This record gives sequence, structure tokens and C-alpha cells, in this order.
Amino acid sequence: MFFYGLVVKSLDPQYVAGGTGTLTPYTGVFFFAVGILASTPIFNTFAMKHPVEGKAVTMKDYFAGGRTPTYVGDVSDGVQRLIAHPTNGIFHICGVECMSIAEIAYQVADYMGLDHSFIHPVTTEEMNETTPRPRFSGMSIDKARTMLGYEPQKLKEVLANWEHL
Repeated sequence: MFFYGLVVKSLDPQYVAGGTGTLTPYTGVFFFAVGILASTPIFNTFAMKHPVEGKAVTMKDYFAGGRTPTYVGDVSDGVQRLIAHPTNGIFHICGVECMSIAEIAYQVADYMGLDHSFIHPVTTEEMNETTPRPRFSGMSIDKARTMLGYEPQKLKEVLANWEHL
């Protein structure tokens, strides 16, 4: 995230297009996104190999277990609801479904009309993990649903509306 300071220092303070040697806000966001995209795999890999506590994590360990696919539009909606809500506290803002990587791959393959035979799921036993993982590790969004009215879309709904997003 060291990239943030570099981008902010290069923004045009008057937000005027065509400033000499400075970036417009949109260009700044673009460069920030490129920096995050480029640096995240590097920092994640380093953090996985050199954790603060515990054993190093392999890519195999990282990709094992369930995921909560979350549409970025739902995250944006959740953040806007949090900003507008007067209560403080911890709210989980994520997708409503907890799925394996294989289940996510099957749904995306269905949407794209691809053959499932190219997807080869593995069981937890086949992963031969050093530390057992819980069967379910998703977060509860009940608080966000009841207090904020947060209702994220399911993966199939997002894929079905993909062309209209």
C-alpha cells in the first residue's frame, strides 16, 4: 500500500484536467488500482512464506476450503449503508453463499457454456493439509442484513445479470 502516498502526491490539488506534471482524480485512481494489482501478489506471497505467527502457508493451503464470492457492487452497497448508519461496531459485508472453489468454477463454466470435464475438484483429504480446516468458515452477515438492510446477490444472480452491470 506504499503506492497510495505516491499517487496522492502526484494528484493535481485543484482537480483541473491538463495540469502540468500532475494527475486528474480518475487517472490517479487508475494508477492506484494498477499498483495494487501489481503489488498484491508480491506482498501476499511474502506474507504467506513469512507469517507473523505460525507456519508458512502454501498456495495449496491458500486455495483450499470454502470461499464467499462477493460482487463488488454489493460491497459498495454495504459500505454506503455503513456510512449512512449511525451505529458503530463490526459488520461483515460479503456474499451470502459459502462455496468451494470447484462450485464457483462450475457456476462460471455454466454461465460461459464451458465443459465441466476440465474442472477437477479435490477433497480435503486429497489436499493433505498440515492443519485441518473447518468445514464451514464463512462469515455471518445477519447483523448487516437486519440492521442495515444489506442483501447481497448470489453468484448465479450476478452472472445472470452480467451483461447489464
